[in-house]
Amino acid sequence: MFRGTHHTVLLFTGLDDDARPAVELCRIAEQLEQTYPGLVKARVVTPSATPITLRHLAIRRGQRTVSTASPRPSAFVVRPDKYIDYAAALSTSTG
Repeated sequence: MFRGTHHTVLLFTGLDDDARPAVELCRIAEQLEQTYPGLVKARVVTPSATPITLRHLAIRRGQRTVSTASPRPSAFVVRPDKYIDYAAALSTSTG
């Protein structure tokens, strides 16, 4: 997922009552890949869709490691050198 010269966008559904539906995030991931072909790979991460749970996945940010243990829906853009370029909570509004 992180090998190559593309950016990786990780879209986390979240764990709490504000969790975003995976199907909604899959549409966003598809749009990102179509808009930036070859430059972006987008993946949706759900608690049950990955052997690595949200609580244990950690990605380097600058010189430190950040944990994605937040139960809230969130997005990360990981640069080709495997550093986080952008991290944000996703809006819970559906409109």
